[in-house]
Amino acid sequence: MNKGVSIIIPAYNCAAYIVATVESALNQTYSDVEVLVIDDGSKDNTRELLEAYKDKLTYIFQYNQGESVARNNGLKLAKGEYIVFLDSDDILEKTMIEKAMQKADEKTIVYGQRRVLQDGQLAPEPAPGLTRSGNVFENILKGETLVPGQFLLSKQMCEKVGGFNDKRQFGEDWEFLLKLSYQFDFVFAATVFLQKRVHNAMQSRNVQRDPLEDTRQILIDIFGETKAKEIETQYIDSALIAEWYRCRGLDLAMNQKMDIAVSFIK
Repeated sequence: MNKGVSIIIPAYNCAAYIVATVESALNQTYSDVEVLVIDDGSKDNTRELLEAYKDKLTYIFQYNQGESVARNNGLKLAKGEYIVFLDSDDILEKTMIEKAMQKADEKTIVYGQRRVLQDGQLAPEPAPGLTRSGNVFENILKGETLVPGQFLLSKQMCEKVGGFNDKRQFGEDWEFLLKLSYQFDFVFAATVFLQKRVHNAMQSRNVQRDPLEDTRQILIDIFGETKAKEIETQYIDSALIAEWYRCRGLDLAMNQKMDIAVSFIK
C-alpha cells in the first residue's frame, strides 16, 4: 500500500496562478495524494476559483496570519506521512511525488531540480544549484538552497524541527532548510521536480530590511550565540553574500527588472 503524501499550498491573492498550481498537485501520477490550500486572507477571487475543486482538496481560510502560519496550519491538518510544500504560483511536474517516493524514507529528505518559468516560457535546462546527497548543511549555509516544491520529507521531520518560524519576517524558508539539513541527510534525484515561476507580482516583503543582519539572527536563533559564532567564523561570509544576492534578486523582481532578477534567484 502506498504511503500518503500531503501537498500544502499557502495562498494569498494568487488568482492568476492558483488553478495551474492546484491542478499540478491534483494530477500527480502517484495515487495517494491529498491537497490542502491554506488561504491567508485573499481579497481577490482565489476562493471562488477553488470552489470548482471543493470535492478534490481541503480549503481553509485564515485571516492574514502569514505564510509560515499557513504552512504550519496545513501541516497540523495533513493526513499524509510525507509532505510537499508548494508555493501558490509554481507547478509540480506530474511525476514529482512518484519519483520522490521511490527514494523516500523517514530519515532523509528527497529533492530534485527546478526549471524557471517566465512569461509562459520554460527554461530549457534546470537552474544551477545543489546536486549532492548526504549531509548538505554546509551547502545550504553557503546559499545552495532549495525552494518549496523542490523537496519531499516526512511529516515527522517537519514536526521535529518545529515547522516554519512564524515570527520570522524574512528568511523563514532558509531557516527551515538549515534546521532540516543540520539534523537529516538529503537524497538528490537527478530529475526536474518543479517549475519555478518568475513574474512581476513577486515582491520583497521589506525592502528596508538588512539581509546580512537577518542571516546572523537566524543562525543565533537556531544554534544559540556560541554555536552561531563558530559557524560565523567558518562560513558567515559565504552565507551572508548568498543571502544578499537572493534578497537583491527579489527586490529587482519587485521593480520589474526581471531579466536581471532571474540571474539572482534561479
